[in-house]
Amino acid sequence: MPSNRRCEPASEADVAAQPAGATAHAWSVHELGDELIVFDPRTDTTLRLNRTAARVWRLAMAGLRPVQIAEQMRREFDVDDARALGDVLTATDRLIELQLLPGGSQR
Repeated sequence: MPSNRRCEPASEADVAAQPAGATAHAWSVHELGDELIVFDPRTDTTLRLNRTAARVWRLAMAGLRPVQIAEQMRREFDVDDARALGDVLTATDRLIELQLLPGGSQR
């Protein structure tokens, strides 16, 4: 069944966000409910980040380290410390692999 949700542009900060140490290029980011649709014009790739990955990406783009992101996620999603940190590390590793975060993010 098709969804009636529209893909709305994200904030200016998301569209041109660049994490520290990133090479210069901009992503086109659109909100789809709690998820994000990210288009990377450099690689001509479109990605869909689920609610958790979208939140991790936004917090990482704001300059938070994975441990800080895990603390935030623990509070927001009511999960234990180990689960939050594991999920954040998995997400950040994948986001680095997809070139949505710079490699070598500090843990």
